[in-house]
Amino acid sequence: MKVFFNPVTHAGPLPSPCISICRMHPQTGLCEGCLRTTDEITLWGAATEDFKRAVWMELMVRRCKQEADALSSNIHFDATSSD
Repeated sequence: MKVFFNPVTHAGPLPSPCISICRMHPQTGLCEGCLRTTDEITLWGAATEDFKRAVWMELMVRRCKQEADALSSNIHFDATSSD
């Protein structure tokens, strides 16, 4: 069972979202592992918990968008079908 991290209810210091897959995607400008921007990665160490929470929330949005894009690219509609 996969446990999802919830930055809203998490108690204590927020962990880094880094998953040690550190490659920047040339088109999106996002890390392919954690989906952070270079600015978010650079600022993380000295960032406030509020900043970190905001980044985590944005990462959740990015991950959902990435998954939706992947799903929609696999759906093919046949406009000529009479079903």
